[in-house]
Amino acid sequence: MPVYMTKQRRLLMDFFEDHPDRLFSAVEIAENLSRANISISAVYRNLNAFLEKGLIDCVTKDGVREKYYRFLLSEECRSSIHLTCTCCNRSFHLDADKTDSIVRGALKNSGFSIDTSKSVLYGRCEKCK
Repeated sequence: MPVYMTKQRRLLMDFFEDHPDRLFSAVEIAENLSRANISISAVYRNLNAFLEKGLIDCVTKDGVREKYYRFLLSEECRSSIHLTCTCCNRSFHLDADKTDSIVRGALKNSGFSIDTSKSVLYGRCEKCK
């Protein structure tokens, strides 16, 4: 079932579409949308609606209580391991072959399954090294 697109949700969706490779906290999103007069409570409400529909993902970082949100742009995003830079918050997708190889190797003989849409490896991107 699609998400009903209010004006606020459309602005939030446009924001994510304009920044597909970044993680943002709710506060950062609200600050970026402040000109549109969207309150922080409206941001949280709409983020929860997007989470329920699988349009975005929520991740946490070690030592930080704040949650970060990213746009699940495509099937590629849902089926890839994500690499997230701890300096600039950019997010990258590991290509399908590498993702499959890592998952198969890690799970060999374990009987465990991995939800790759929720798999994040943290480090530094090439620009931030």
